[in-house]
Amino acid sequence: MDKEGIVAALRSGAKDFNALRQEHPQVCQDLSGADLSGLDLHGAQMGRLTLRDVDFSSADLTGANLSHADLRHARFKGAKVVGVNLHKAELAGADFRGAILGGFDGDGRICLNTWMFKGVRWGREELERLLAVLNQNEDWEIRYQIVAKGR
Repeated sequence: MDKEGIVAALRSGAKDFNALRQEHPQVCQDLSGADLSGLDLHGAQMGRLTLRDVDFSSADLTGANLSHADLRHARFKGAKVVGVNLHKAELAGADFRGAILGGFDGDGRICLNTWMFKGVRWGREELERLLAVLNQNEDWEIRYQIVAKGR
């Protein structure tokens, strides 16, 4: 199945897409540049896919698996990124400004490492949500000031 067929499966819903990936795990691993904006991708199993430059704007990614995915330069404006597994995802150049983040204290996973922040565009609200998770530590509190660069 080609890229267009995989995108069509995603448009029909995560259940169909997940079944397709389970039956044919090696089918079309590269969805670079796909327009997945506004789709209901709740629970989609997109781990280890190449998703460079994919537009996830306004998509519902609640509970999706994006672990080990190549998300370089992907756009998430208005996307619901709640309970998403971003473990070891490549995020360089990804744009999370305006995304709805949450669930990292539950089933969602995100790796805190240098390449998670280098070249990734986070808005102030998204950074505050990430830091709020870290501030749930009982022994330490992170006090911070978020200041825009170059303004």
